[in-house]
Amino acid sequence: TTCTLYPSQTLSYSTKYNAVIQGIRPNPYRRWPWTVFWSFTTMADSPPSVPTNLVASTVSSSQINLSWSASSDTDGTGVAGYKIYRNGTYIKAVTGTSTSDTGLSASTQYCYKVSAYDTAGKESSQSNQSCAITDVSWTITDGYITHIAIDTNGNVYASGYTYGNLGSVNAGGNDLIVIKFDSSGQKQWLTQTGTADYDGALGIVFANDSVYVLRYKSPDAFARGIILDNYSANTGILNWSMEISSTDYGYGLAVDQNGIYIPRFSTVPHLTKINHDKSLAWSVYPNLSGASGTGGIKSVVTDGTYIYITGISCVYSNTDIFVIKYDTQGNQIWWQQWNDSNSQMGRSIALGANGIYAGGEYDWDSIGTPGLILNYDLNGNLLMYQLPATDVGEIATDGAYGIYFTVDTVNGNPQKISTDGTIIWEGIGNSQGAYGEISVFGSTVFVVNGFETIDRYDASTGNKLQ
Repeated sequence: TTCTLYPSQTLSYSTKYNAVIQGIRPNPYRRWPWTVFWSFTTMADSPPSVPTNLVASTVSSSQINLSWSASSDTDGTGVAGYKIYRNGTYIKAVTGTSTSDTGLSASTQYCYKVSAYDTAGKESSQSNQSCAITDVSWTITDGYITHIAIDTNGNVYASGYTYGNLGSVNAGGNDLIVIKFDSSGQKQWLTQTGTADYDGALGIVFANDSVYVLRYKSPDAFARGIILDNYSANTGILNWSMEISSTDYGYGLAVDQNGIYIPRFSTVPHLTKINHDKSLAWSVYPNLSGASGTGGIKSVVTDGTYIYITGISCVYSNTDIFVIKYDTQGNQIWWQQWNDSNSQMGRSIALGANGIYAGGEYDWDSIGTPGLILNYDLNGNLLMYQLPATDVGEIATDGAYGIYFTVDTVNGNPQKISTDGTIIWEGIGNSQGAYGEISVFGSTVFVVNGFETIDRYDASTGNKLQ
């Protein structure tokens, strides 16, 4: 006969108890009482086994993920959860065998241990220690950032290339990478796309809750072949991709509600508009050829109603910087060209409070020559020109009256001038390379130069931000 005993009081672990069980044996003629004397010892209050195989993995400049092997129960009370310790200090308890630690400081080592506890509150010894170092803000490892775009919330989208394995296994040569950073420089997502050829970025734009990337896929290192990709800004998932040309060269892009505008060069320079349904709208072929060459379109910008381009014109005996304005149907509105006895070239174009700004190089056939910045109003009238001490790479405005540009120097530090050409500041700190791409959001100037880091500057003072 078996029976279950229910004590009238809570018993203690690892304790011997004496019990008396009494009963009456049924008999047709007489009931016989009986008594059983019994002793037992309760089981030991043992903690769960120690968690094993703890691994800390860096996710970003502010997050480290943890995972470990489960503990087992040794006394029947059941494993209730796990306690997480960071640098020797308890931070939280979880029920599963993985967790994330967020809100961390960038470029900092954090070390972790984990213990298990049961439903009685008994805690195991701590696991092996595992350490990880958070990423540096605004930085990727083993990649090179060449272009940036910023959305209205201050999120930064960057494109470039890598020889490594960042988002997937490298397909050969260099692969395209596209990265999203939040406004504090924390990496949100990264994608890697590649073929056996050379793959890299030609430009990036945020528009219509999407990220548009113009890239090349070239059999050699000359960045030939143009492909247009469209990514979800939230997830980094590729929405669609289309090949524009397998042989042309591309020079950035601009996007508005009417379409996508791409400067190209095959045998002659031209500007192509792609509709948002991926159909070809038109291509225009400005006559930039002359005795000194075929010329080229180097940069494009749109205000949603008109499109503006700049580059090199070879119409006259010397090369000249030009600015052309088109409507969204491809009709030329005006054409302005800076023509003197020296050779100039346009590299970049931007819109600002005082109209259009084109930047480039003056007397570019000579060594150590100055840069050139032209400011036209929207009707094509020249308002200002400035000759900075060195070549102008990329140009940007803050939507008000500040003009920012990168220069051809070893450190590539940006500069800021006023609308009359007065230098306000020259960036302090090393931007690592010449002709960097530049963008402005709020009080911050962002610069990339084909290295791993996005450099940031205070728009008022020019001081480099950490």
